[in-house]
Amino acid sequence: MSRLEEMWDHVGIEHMLLWPLSGLYQVGWRLYEATYSLGLKQAKKPHDRILCVGNLRVGGTGKTPVTIALVHHLVEWDYQVVVSVSGYGSPGSREASLAPEGPILASRWGDEAVQMRDALPNVPLVVGRNRVRAAELCAQHFPDSVLVLDDGFQHLPLKKDWVLLLDPPSPNTLCLPIGPYRQPANDLEGADLIVPRDLDVERHLTINRDSLPKELDLLCAIARPQRFFAAVHELGTRVNQMVSLPDHDPLTSPKLLESIGQGRPIGVTQKDAVKLRERSDFGSREWVIFDVEAHFADVGVLRQSLEPVLSRR
Repeated sequence: MSRLEEMWDHVGIEHMLLWPLSGLYQVGWRLYEATYSLGLKQAKKPHDRILCVGNLRVGGTGKTPVTIALVHHLVEWDYQVVVSVSGYGSPGSREASLAPEGPILASRWGDEAVQMRDALPNVPLVVGRNRVRAAELCAQHFPDSVLVLDDGFQHLPLKKDWVLLLDPPSPNTLCLPIGPYRQPANDLEGADLIVPRDLDVERHLTINRDSLPKELDLLCAIARPQRFFAAVHELGTRVNQMVSLPDHDPLTSPKLLESIGQGRPIGVTQKDAVKLRERSDFGSREWVIFDVEAHFADVGVLRQSLEPVLSRR
């Protein structure tokens, strides 16, 4: 975890040095908002029924598992669904494009895109940061579908019909760089449901085997790695070594596995496993893959909130 992320876990005297930068960031955000609220720019709506799972903070709130849970419900309710992800850090993040059917590579499409494809193999996937173009592709190829954005709440060029906002409690509600917020923490306007205020989401940690080994090493390249480490500790297994790399690290270093997992299984998140399995030495180690499954505590509340949008055929 970076020094900056460590600062986000509290508010202290060192924040005073960066306070002017946070103020400038907030001014920049307000100006960006104003260009749309004053009509200087118009949000585009190339597709009907656009849903968004977003947050106010930088990473680490669990958008992807919640998006997967939402899509599962939409499919159960007999809606055709298309998912849009940014493909952060990958060649697929440029503009937007429709991912091919079948297995895809994280090195080409990004780790979150592969997570989506693994969890939702029959759901079309659009990858790229240009969410307006993603909606255009959805309208072109799947005009009767419901488009679900994984992230994109701050992407004002695209108008959304419904937003599920993840806003867990935080000890630091300041904006970047002295806090984790991408926009002011009280900017809840535009959200139709807020987790956990309006709707609870239950999360369960799963593994790719019947039981945990007695001891293992941990490797991750995610936001908020301390939460992953703490969750594994709570399961009662002994953790010998922990290696944390920056969020979305490609995990391609030839020496990555030289100092970890010597005689022990290596515990990783599903998000990192989709990148690691492209390595030629992946099969030479024993892996424990941890995944997070999200479940809505009250599906009735979710369906009631969505109904006005979903009923528009």
